[in-house]
Amino acid sequence: FACFNRNLKIKPEVFDVWCNLLKKVPGSVLWLRRFHQRVQDNLITEAEKRGVNASRLVFAGRIPDRIKHAARHGHIDLYLDTPLFGGHSTLSDVIAADRPPLVLPGDRFSSRVGSSMV
Repeated sequence: FACFNRNLKIKPEVFDVWCNLLKKVPGSVLWLRRFHQRVQDNLITEAEKRGVNASRLVFAGRIPDRIKHAARHGHIDLYLDTPLFGGHSTLSDVIAADRPPLVLPGDRFSSRVGSSMV
């Protein structure tokens, strides 16, 4: 699983679902965008509170080379979009890499962008 959206878009209810997915799919990981260390530490703490080992969260750093950045998307099995404020350019990268996104449209524009893209 992967989500490269900004950390502000990851709400507790969404993180609950993601952690439940990790618990139900043995050997799976959640590949996230690297944030400030404090944010990463908080996500790890919250995952552990939900019964998910810290090793199941993988943080990806920024890759300035656009070709290398795009290439890593080929390793995504399922992209998890954030429902309240979905990905825009991040989701475009996933679609361009021909990887499947899971998008949940909401009731406002910012939460329907992803569903209009797929």
